Order: sequence, then C-alpha cells, then structure tokens
Amino acid sequence: MTPIVWHDLANTQYWTLNLDNAMLGNSTIQIGTKYLIVDTGTSFNLLPPNDFDLIKSMVESRSGIQFKGSSYIGLCSDEQFALLEDLSFQIDGVTYTLPV
Repeated sequence: MTPIVWHDLANTQYWTLNLDNAMLGNSTIQIGTKYLIVDTGTSFNLLPPNDFDLIKSMVESRSGIQFKGSSYIGLCSDEQFALLEDLSFQIDGVTYTLPV
C-alpha cells in the first residue's frame, strides 16, 4: 500500500500545489506554469493553453497521433497507442504518474 503524502498548499483558495517538474516519459517538459491544482472530484486535467499545446505537440511528434477539433480527441492505431508515454508531475520531490 502506498502511504499518503501531504503537501503544503501554495494557495488556500484552491487546492493549489507547487509544481517542481513535468515529464512525458523520461523527458522533462519545459512548461510555463509552476502550480498544479488537484481535485479528487474530477478526472479532468487542465493546463494553460501554451503548456497544453507543448505537451500535445510532444505526443504528436513521438506517436504520430494527430489531435482533431476543439475537444482534442486523438484517434490512433494500436501501433501509435503503443508509442504513448506516461505523463508525470513532480511535487515537493515526489513524482505522480498518469499512466497511459
């Protein structure tokens, strides 16, 4: 069982944490935001548009998947899906991974 890890809030108005790092696979993503809002009541992951565009372009270039439309749905083959990498966020030195 994984122990619960507590982090200090960067902003008490939201569940805002300081973001140390973001990674796609083993590659660091040079995103502009330094904060992460966590909410256990949703499955959405929201990012500033510039940061999302950077991650989207990294996924597209590594897998060949092309995202379409305003909802950014990416249809892919089995081969392209196999090329997807985990997305990870590091908070206070602890890495949290969103697996493919």
